[in-house]
Amino acid sequence: MAHAFPKGELLPRSCVGAHFDLVKLPVVTLVDAVDTLAILGNRSEFQGAVRRISEVLPDFDVDVNVSVFETNIRVLGGLLSAHLFATDERLDLMEPHGDLATGGYDDELLKLAVDLGWRLLPAFDTATGIPYGTVNLAYGVPRGETTVSSLAGAGSLSLEFSVLSALSGNPDFGRKARASARALYDLSLIHISEPTRRYAISYAVFCL
Repeated sequence: MAHAFPKGELLPRSCVGAHFDLVKLPVVTLVDAVDTLAILGNRSEFQGAVRRISEVLPDFDVDVNVSVFETNIRVLGGLLSAHLFATDERLDLMEPHGDLATGGYDDELLKLAVDLGWRLLPAFDTATGIPYGTVNLAYGVPRGETTVSSLAGAGSLSLEFSVLSALSGNPDFGRKARASARALYDLSLIHISEPTRRYAISYAVFCL
């Protein structure tokens, strides 16, 4: 925080802030790690982190290309987990429906997660349902984006997107992610008996 905020990561040798290459957004590491403060029971630091995230990232209307996989696990997952901690009355980390400045919380992180979820959904607009690897948060899938998608990007989005559906009440997020995982499973059945394709299918798949 002292040397990198609000950049996405800290360069260990120069001790200066920089953008994380695959998710060029501010406070990426803070979003990714804020739930650790809740686990440690550090109420004041957790409140401060939630406030800083909300101030630096009021929304995701940003003209930047991001990795769908990395943005899902680091940003969407971080926002959702922190929201669940913030609203757990047993933990008493934040006051419900209050002002962030005084330790209150009114679903600010969930609202950010929903905004981000909508901006990731265009990546799933493919013939197979397997998402593109990259999406622009302001404009959708970049022109000329490759149709080769990693297995991680195709098959590991279900948890975060399903939680987002459960918390937002919108089933589209979880439905898209589960469809991608099913499409990946269908492709594995097609290629499992082809020895020459085994290595290729274990590394990447075509989303179109």
